[in-house]
Amino acid sequence: MDNFREPIFDDLQLEQIEEQQNEQLINELVGCIIDLGNTVAMLRVEVNCLTLQLNPNAPPAYYEPYSDLCQSFEDHPAYTRFAEQLSRLIYE
Repeated sequence: MDNFREPIFDDLQLEQIEEQQNEQLINELVGCIIDLGNTVAMLRVEVNCLTLQLNPNAPPAYYEPYSDLCQSFEDHPAYTRFAEQLSRLIYE
């Protein structure tokens, strides 16, 4: 007897599984973007500190380390589909 059958899914279940996988992917990508943004910001802070050490009269290279790292994607056609995940890019 064959006890190792693959589960049988209907089209609706397959769509739901695909949607969950898409949401998981977007969520993980957003997490990576947030981590990279934080790394960039910390590097900018470090550059500002080094600039100050080299020349105390020099202005900081980056006045706002996070200023250009936030992006909303609200104008993208698929934004509403992934709004919950993408909103983390603005508020975290």
